Amino acid sequence: RPARTIVKYNKWVGCMAVRKDGAVASWDWSGGVNVWKEGEVSTLRKKDEWMVHSLAWLKDGTLAVGMDGKAEMWKDGCCVKTLEVCGSCYTLCALPDGSFLIGTHTSYKEIKHWRDGKCVREPKGHVGYVMSLIRLKNGNIASGSSDTTIKIWDLEKGKCLHTLQGHTDFVYALAELPDGRIASSS
Repeated sequence: RPARTIVKYNKWVGCMAVRKDGAVASWDWSGGVNVWKEGEVSTLRKKDEWMVHSLAWLKDGTLAVGMDGKAEMWKDGCCVKTLEVCGSCYTLCALPDGSFLIGTHTSYKEIKHWRDGKCVREPKGHVGYVMSLIRLKNGNIASGSSDTTIKIWDLEKGKCLHTLQGHTDFVYALAELPDGRIASSS
């Protein structure tokens, strides 16, 4: 049984992100991007032609919204920056320094590391779309791909440290367990 139901949707929720203070951002087909806090809702983006693939709260409280061809940065109810990218921003991963990663769903099959509105690093190695990204407790990054692999990265060096194989389909989701192992789904 759920601890709390915020609202009952009549459409599916495509993605969501939880901020440290408990605010929940969600995207669904019926209402665009909404932020829920203490029973109140505010709509940041109305439903439009842009499908939202991913959401992530950055260190400063900015909400990163990943879509086809762009990522928008929302702060205090306003879009403060739009980053143009090739293809879909399929997954986002906030980092402790305030920067973030975008996993792309294009023929480029790459991870882009954004800081202060600029792409500062593009570690390459997947041969399929990047579907999921997480930061591990040890500071490394794990990425899951349509190439059925999980890669572990040293982001500062832009180097792949390990490639984990065993999936037979896209790796859609990743999570780090308390003991440091990685849970994945495809």
